[in-house]
Amino acid sequence: LMRYDGRKFASAVTAFLLAAILAANARAAPRDNLLDGAVGRIEFNSYFPRGQSSFLAREHLRQPPIIVSGVLSLPAGSTLSKDGKVPTVVIMHGSGGVSGGPEHAWARRLNSWGIAAFVLDSFTGRGVRPPNYADGNYVHSVAHVLDAYISLQLLASHPAIDGARVAVMGFSKGGEASLNAVFEPFRLAALGVSAANRFAAYVPLYPYCNFRHVSRSLAVAPMLMLLAGRDEMTEPKPCQNEASWLRERGFPVKVVVYPDAHHGFDRLGGLRFDKDYVGIRTCEAEMDLDTRQIRRLDTGASLATKAANDAWVAECRKRGAHFGGDARARDAAIVEVRAFLEDVFRR
Repeated sequence: LMRYDGRKFASAVTAFLLAAILAANARAAPRDNLLDGAVGRIEFNSYFPRGQSSFLAREHLRQPPIIVSGVLSLPAGSTLSKDGKVPTVVIMHGSGGVSGGPEHAWARRLNSWGIAAFVLDSFTGRGVRPPNYADGNYVHSVAHVLDAYISLQLLASHPAIDGARVAVMGFSKGGEASLNAVFEPFRLAALGVSAANRFAAYVPLYPYCNFRHVSRSLAVAPMLMLLAGRDEMTEPKPCQNEASWLRERGFPVKVVVYPDAHHGFDRLGGLRFDKDYVGIRTCEAEMDLDTRQIRRLDTGASLATKAANDAWVAECRKRGAHFGGDARARDAAIVEVRAFLEDVFRR
């Protein structure tokens, strides 16, 4: 019979537990590539830029990184596959965060069309509890742009994903980020001058366009912009103005407005009123990313100082808005998105 040695047993247990902890830590480490073909929850390093100017100067790189995550799902099969690789869409949530509803519903649709989906969560890793409105609890849209571009670079390393066919699609605040991703200064701020990664298409749904950007340098690719005609949160007119500005510079943009729909028309839930919503009504302003100048578009007045910007916000602020699903608009949007992506990804 073997003699029981308590010290050896305790030592063996300790070694086993230590190995298990080290293995768990290794699995939980943020990813810098997906060469192993990982799917499901993916964690990676990002940062927390606080505004456009600091982001453009890449000041976020002086901070310690934070861990951001997303959920990657691959299609079971795909007629859009090329050389064994499928196209992908990065899905970006709005001010309510990843709700478990709309974002993953779109991911399932994309998978059924033969397209991979990466549902990005820009809030949890930053300790943000939705809703993420303009008062206090706030993540600047450039942080979402940064996450999107890091995701693009990460996804391009996956053996099943075609890095040249990755689109970005977002809703509300995520739609704003999808729109802002077209500006080359933001792409370079996110990835650096040596990075070649670019999105193959942009799909913003009901984005915020009252404060927008301009630049001489654009990361040109097809865009489908879907807007709600009765949107009280992110009014459609400023986005139509932005689309016109892009078209004048040769950017291919298709705009579809669903006249009777409200903000969040692709959701399953019905229309409701959010009394706590804080936004901007009617007023429009822009920042030139090349000169860093900010101005009102109605008067041309500079918004270079915090006082001027705060006065503009106070003048234009609104509270409370309706939002919710609209079956007719949702079904029409699904058809539009599928046709658009299949056209882009078959090229």
